[in-house]
Parts: sequence; C-alpha cells; structure tokens
Amino acid sequence: MSRLICVSLCSLLSFSLQANCLRGNCNTGNGTTKLKNGSKYSGEFKAGKPHGKGIMYYLNGNKYLGTWQSGNRHGKGKLIIKGQGSYVGSFKSDLVEGYGEFSYQNGDIYKGYFKNGKYHGTGTYTYSKGKVITGSWHENELINNTGTNKPTSTLTQSSPAPNKESNSPKLKDCNNVYCHDCSGNLVYNSGNVYTGQFRNGKPNGSGKVTQTDGTIIHGVWKNNKLIKKIRTTKPTHIATAPPKKNSARPTSYRPSVDQQESYPAPAYSKEVKIYAVIVGVAAYNSMPSLRYTDDDAYKIYAFLKSPEGGALPDSQIKVLIDDSATKKGILDSMEELFAKADKNDMVMLYFSGHGLAGSFIPHDFDGVRNRINHTDIEAIFQKSNAKHKVVYADACYSGSYEVGEKSISNIKMKDFYTKLDNTSSSTALMMSSRKHEISLEFLGLKQGVFSHFLIKGLGGEADEDKNKIVSMDELFSYVKNGVREYTGYTQTPVIMGNYSQNMPVSIVR
Repeated sequence: MSRLICVSLCSLLSFSLQANCLRGNCNTGNGTTKLKNGSKYSGEFKAGKPHGKGIMYYLNGNKYLGTWQSGNRHGKGKLIIKGQGSYVGSFKSDLVEGYGEFSYQNGDIYKGYFKNGKYHGTGTYTYSKGKVITGSWHENELINNTGTNKPTSTLTQSSPAPNKESNSPKLKDCNNVYCHDCSGNLVYNSGNVYTGQFRNGKPNGSGKVTQTDGTIIHGVWKNNKLIKKIRTTKPTHIATAPPKKNSARPTSYRPSVDQQESYPAPAYSKEVKIYAVIVGVAAYNSMPSLRYTDDDAYKIYAFLKSPEGGALPDSQIKVLIDDSATKKGILDSMEELFAKADKNDMVMLYFSGHGLAGSFIPHDFDGVRNRINHTDIEAIFQKSNAKHKVVYADACYSGSYEVGEKSISNIKMKDFYTKLDNTSSSTALMMSSRKHEISLEFLGLKQGVFSHFLIKGLGGEADEDKNKIVSMDELFSYVKNGVREYTGYTQTPVIMGNYSQNMPVSIVR
C-alpha cells in the first residue's frame, strides 16, 4: 500500500465552546449550532457539548454522523472525507480506534482494526484490481503477511492494461445485490456470464457475455436482451471433437446468447426490513428559512435507530439535511435505497420542510425549478417491491397529495416484525395539513407541531389499546387530535392511501 491515512482519520476538529446556537437547546437537549470556524453540528448536547447522537458538517466538506461524548466522536459512526473516501466503525476520544472499514475513492477497501487513526492489528486490504492482502499491521505498516491472493480472470483471455483497469468502475455482484445504475457481473442459470452496464436491475447498455465454451459476445443490451451485436471473440485454446452422427444433443449444450437469457430470480429474504429516507430542510435560498425542520429530521433518525423504531442499521437509513437535500439527492436516495426492499419489507419517506401545492420543496429550489412533485415520489414507490410504503410529510399544503434498565426484549422486537410481516400490503400517506393549510412551528415546542406529535405517538403515546404495538390507525388518530387541539383547530393532518389500519409502525417500552 502506498498511502497512509493518519491525517485523514485523526481528529479533524475539537469542539469549540465559542459556538452560536442556531436553534433548539444547545446546552442539554437537542439543537443546532454553528462553530466559530464555520462548521455546523446538529444533534444531542450535554453541558454545552455534543453528547449522544449527532451530525457534524465540517467546513472542509467532511461529514461525521454518529455518537459523541463530551464534544468528541466516540462510539459508532460514519466519517465521510471529501475527495478520499469514507470510514464506518468505531471511534474513541475523537480518533478512529477499534474495528472498522475504510473505503477509498478509487475502490480500495481496508477492513480491520485501527489505533490512533492508523491500521493497527489484524486486517484485510482489498485493492480495486482484486489483489487481497491479509495480515497484521502496526501503525500503517504491514508486519505479518498471512496471505496474498492475486486476482484471476476466467472471463477474458487477457487482462486489461493497468492504466485502464485503475480507472474502470468496480464491478458489483448483481446476483446478490440489486444493480440499479452501475457496472456489474451477472451469472445466468445457463452458466453464461454477463459483464457490463445495468439499469433497474437488468443488463442495459454496453456489455459482453462470456459463454461456457469461452466464446465472448460484445454488444448492447436493453432490458436483458441483446439488441446489437458488435463482435464475437472465439476461443483459440479449446479443442472440440465433432459430434457423432445421429447422437443426441450433448448434455453440456447451452442456448445461444442471441436468445434471451433466463434472468435469475431475486433471492427474497424472509426477514422483514425497513428502509427509510429522512429529509429535513431548514435553510433555503429562495424561500424563508425554517427553525426546526432539520432537528425534526434528526429526531426521526434517532427514533428509527432506537429499539422502538426497529433498531435500523445505517445501511437501511439515508439522512439528507439542508444542502444535501437537493431534488436529485432526495430522489436518487429513494431510488437506490427503496430498490433494495423486497416483497416482505417496508419503505418510508419522512420530509420536513416547505411545501407548495402538489410538491415538496428541496434545498435547491430557485423559485421556479427543482420542485419534487408528489407524482415523482409516487413513481418511485410504484417501482419498489416493498410490501408496505409510508410517507410522513411535515410541510405546508402537504395535504394536496393527489394519488438504562428500560430496554426492549428480543421477543418484543421479533413480535413487531412478525406483525408487520403478517399485515396485508399497504401504502399510507400521512400529511401534516389539509390543502391550503399552513403547517406550523412553535417556539414552545421547538419543533413542527406535526413532527412533535408524530414522534411522541411513535414513541408510545399513541398505543391506545396498550398492547405495546402502535398501529397506523392509532398513530394517525393521536397525531390528528394532538395537532388540532394544539393549533386551535387551524391545522388538521390527513391520511390517505390503500393501507391496513393494523399495520404496526413502532413498539413500546
């Protein structure tokens, strides 16, 4: 390895007490603050310092999302380093320490142990070209190589030039992951192998098929069909005996690539999963800024990470706050994450920000362009294979949608997912207000009123029958009554869609 990572993973910023609290409680509670050097933190505080779960947006473009302790990154988190890559794993006293994974921008990956921001202990380094080194490291130096595997290729007769390979995209295994818009490999039931571009989970674009006899077909595919053959490369090293007269078709016969290949059916998981995209936009260039929408989004994130919300892993949640919540960023995140869901799963969108009739307003709205139409969201939902689909929207005119000792046992968690699995297919759209109503924020709540009652209801206060499971019907009844009473009946949440009233949305301590 030619690179060191100490500078990237060591402490990037010590939290300054000389910070400006923008909203919320920046002493002990939830809030958002801007540091003197221009960085921004949103999350939980204790004694005036980040403590608990929070997100730091560094001035240099880096971002950390995870747990904090007395102003330092400590515990589990994700650090995105602009121009270099990202780290997911353990932190200690603001440094990368413990087990984690660093993914470089060029496709290299290190999985193993760190100390003081350096490789230290056992680990595996995988180059984008395929070479794998396993061994023990000491302060970024490999001191004991326990195994090196060099890449081999059975798909082509010669390896590409090194300079081309280093610039080629890393190929995904499209038999085991959903390939939305990328380059990947796919092994057909026939034994043939497709290598090339994918779109919406199927071969689309330039690619090649390597047949079991070594023949390589280069061409262009559309929806898993070869629509244009460019050239065919025949193997020169394989000798084949002529077939005997009147003999039956050999058992090794494979269909021609000109025929449509049998695309392997996706392997649906019996496990029920929840995939969530969480959006909070407070800062706008062409709209009035909002006070608490970004805080509301983070509180929803914290809830979904908790046992009550399903204890979702980071791989099933995408959080977009302010400048990251562009139209493209939101729609692409929904496309990518919701495509992972299968027929047993739930997908969820939470949006907190401005709304106009028939649309949500992302950060990059310029007064005319970049609205997110409700039909855009509906189209993505329709493409998802998820069994349950839910939208929670805290936005003005959102109703215009047209279409310590206290812990939760594994038994209760299993019961929650079991009930979700046993509920009939549902699509629920819960909006903060009727058409032409304004969704309100209150200084006393330091939240949007809808989000305030939504979070309290999900947290257990909506559990009217006391069965430790909050259903969609219970949640909406609680949110609607709470919002109407608090706002003097000037704001009325609405719900629509073909949904099961008994669909579970959270469990109760």
